[in-house]
Amino acid sequence: MTARTPDEIKEIELLAIAGDANAQYRFASLNLHGGLDRPLKAIQWYESAVQQGHKNATIDLAHAYYSDQDIAPDWRRSLELAETLSKEEPAMAMLAAELYMNGQNGGITNDFAKAHELVSGVLGKDGNNIAAQKKLKEIESILDSPYQAAFSALEKSKGMLAEPAPAPSVSRGVSL
Repeated sequence: MTARTPDEIKEIELLAIAGDANAQYRFASLNLHGGLDRPLKAIQWYESAVQQGHKNATIDLAHAYYSDQDIAPDWRRSLELAETLSKEEPAMAMLAAELYMNGQNGGITNDFAKAHELVSGVLGKDGNNIAAQKKLKEIESILDSPYQAAFSALEKSKGMLAEPAPAPSVSRGVSL
């Protein structure tokens, strides 16, 4: 973010206080990465802008909760934010898919089918998205793995899965 004079920062802050979503987003960005170095204030202002439906604030806050080193990670909130834009923003669908695949450490139940659905949606809009193609192959290799059923059963026994994994289909041919 471009360096701002104290007067410009004060003007942005006053607009943010008055409820201007764009100013809240800008002031949040200044607080997190713009030299003010106040991450907790940034989160408050991002959340205010998100409540007003500010798209860029939603994207930035989802990424901040996922990977920013200046604030405590909150993968559940990151997922919630990413899912709100996952149908229109490929990056948000990819972030949500990543969280569904690897979120167990952040308290998110692994859901490879949901991750598959999200990434497939990205490819439905842009079949040339290389990152989505690679992620889909990764997800499909996990879903096709003979170890997936055992993994799902283990996770369910730990209380980490909300619903049982489907039983693998086995066809046994009988020849006469």
